[in-house]
Amino acid sequence: MKKTIEITIGPEGQFSVEAHGFKGASCHTATKAFEEALGDIETSRHTAEFFQSETTRNQQKLGQ
Repeated sequence: MKKTIEITIGPEGQFSVEAHGFKGASCHTATKAFEEALGDIETSRHTAEFFQSETTRNQQKLGQ
């Protein structure tokens, strides 16, 4: 899934920042600057993607 950040600003100045395609807490890192620039956050909600673990690939070279 493509990683996207969707920002919606309403007529009264309320806003929402939604991260799509991020797994685990990486969404917080991706949206942090936007949230700080836009102001106070009234509520926060995690999507199902937040509870999925990030996959990492580790390779190790064994010497002989």
